[in-house]
Amino acid sequence: MPPEATEVAKKVDLLYGFLVWASAISCFIVIGGMVWFAFKYRRKPGNKSAYITHNTTAEFLWSFIPFLTFMLAFGWGWYVYHFLRVAPENAFEVNVRAQKWNWTFLYKSGKSSTGDMYVPVDTPVKVIMNSTDVIHSFYVPAFRSKQDVVPGRYTTMWFNADKLGNYQIFCAEY
Repeated sequence: MPPEATEVAKKVDLLYGFLVWASAISCFIVIGGMVWFAFKYRRKPGNKSAYITHNTTAEFLWSFIPFLTFMLAFGWGWYVYHFLRVAPENAFEVNVRAQKWNWTFLYKSGKSSTGDMYVPVDTPVKVIMNSTDVIHSFYVPAFRSKQDVVPGRYTTMWFNADKLGNYQIFCAEY
């Protein structure tokens, strides 16, 4: 991914890192345990397997710890999603019209630009989008923000670029 250019990007990257590490640790525990048990309890000639008793504490823990991890990930994801979707009231507004192979940006000052959007740094920007033809998807990888743009509907997203720079805008819809 490109370097983070918004506060939201930092939050998304932290959540993503947590999910990757939690998945890697879970995978290691499950596959490692499976290999260890397969080796320890493999069939041996002349040996009869021992009766294994029920362990309520172990069953509770191997169910409850993943439940807590998933709930933590869900709550953290909801927080980041909510932060992504609720724009500040004083946001600088830009109207975006999507059409095949192009984006047109209309500013409150009456000026417009095609292909390039110009916004101030360290100012919340609310993007109000519509499409003239097909479904588009406004995606800025450095901001970790993506929003589908549907014909006949207005959709919004917001960001606050905290670094001066040129950032690519993609249509992530094929």
